[in-house]
Amino acid sequence: MASGADANMQDNNLLEEILEAAGCRFRDAMRGVDIDTFFTNRSVALVDGDSKRTVARNTLASLPQQKALQLVLEFAEQTKDIPLQDAVFRLQDEGQPAITAITRDRIADLLATRMHGEGVRPDIICALFDLSGAADFFGPSKVDELRIHATGSEPTWNARDVFEFVGATACPTRRFARLVESTLDPRIRDADAQGTLAIALSEILLIDGYEVARTGEISGRATYTVRQVRRGVEGRPKNLIFASIGPKPRLGFSDAIDNEIIVLDHAASCLIFDLPIGNGLTWLDLVRWWMQRESLSNLVEARTALGKRLIASLDDGPEKHLFAAYFRLFSEKLGERLPALIPQVYLHYDPEIVRRLSDKQALFRQRMDFLMLLPGRQRVVIEIDGKHHYADGDRADPRRYARMVEADRALRLRGYEVFRFGGAEFSLANEAGHEAVERLIASFFRQLFDAHGVN
Repeated sequence: MASGADANMQDNNLLEEILEAAGCRFRDAMRGVDIDTFFTNRSVALVDGDSKRTVARNTLASLPQQKALQLVLEFAEQTKDIPLQDAVFRLQDEGQPAITAITRDRIADLLATRMHGEGVRPDIICALFDLSGAADFFGPSKVDELRIHATGSEPTWNARDVFEFVGATACPTRRFARLVESTLDPRIRDADAQGTLAIALSEILLIDGYEVARTGEISGRATYTVRQVRRGVEGRPKNLIFASIGPKPRLGFSDAIDNEIIVLDHAASCLIFDLPIGNGLTWLDLVRWWMQRESLSNLVEARTALGKRLIASLDDGPEKHLFAAYFRLFSEKLGERLPALIPQVYLHYDPEIVRRLSDKQALFRQRMDFLMLLPGRQRVVIEIDGKHHYADGDRADPRRYARMVEADRALRLRGYEVFRFGGAEFSLANEAGHEAVERLIASFFRQLFDAHGVN
């Protein structure tokens, strides 16, 4: 409780400091009539004060915090007051994921001496950072220093040097994001170079919960934005039990403290991925695990054998159509980036518990048809619904349907995404021909990958 109170007090203190600083900046940058105009144009009534500073400060203080900070930012943008902007960024973004020093160093190493094509563009850097004044008392200005060391075809400073010089190593995350966006400016990189760099930057940023996304275009050239990735599932996957082909295996803990499980019976009925899962799980990760598990030395042989084992866990019809088409359509295009499409994944696991329950009521939705673990803690569930999902025989079963949608809600609230295909979609597509089935599956996965930045 004390920590929450302390945080609120710190926020209030920081807000007071920002308002005081803004009052001083208004006083120094504007005449009284200009201050009046600034607020009047934004439909804000002036509050009395005995000076320009106190009028501006009191007027801002009379507003709700969000509105006051918005106006301070507008003023800071208008007057190019970067320190004031940064103070607002820090307060507004408190509690949001930070782009860490480690990630900034990795981005600097990626950019090397080619931040803005060849070296840096001083005009771009000056729009982002305060380079007023001299680098030292008797030396050249900071802008001249940047031109001397960081521009041209063979600059002597690399991106780490530039980051340190301009303050990018410690600036607010929002400002650093703008710096990253500047490296993808369509004026300084062609489309191929933009796309390649955007993918590489996203891979680094994802560990901190950010991505580089294409969000617009100028004169036919792409523009990019650094943004937070969608809210994912908290924590890392610990046990991945999948591809069930027989009786449910009986499990126990070999180490309950470390949550390490062991198969006690029916070990051949399913697969258990027992390696740490980092930032998503790719098909290549799964194949390499299979190679190790089966003591195989040939990647192609392992891929084929694993594919057959996974297909064996699927029902004939839509499940096998979707699984086979996924690899046929995307394995070559995405290569090593292809996310694993994991079939028949156990979500709840209670074989021993069920026997002891008086009403013999098992946990609903023990298995998912397919699961994908994408970068940024994104978990995507794909279900193909046959008649048994909403009917008992040929009779509609509202209670069964209600339990299904209740389970969907619970998953979504935990951060999963749940997508359902109706079995009839595949039947109708089959009637139209094989190509219609392929189009149905291709369209879904393309939109899914676009939404998640899987390039």
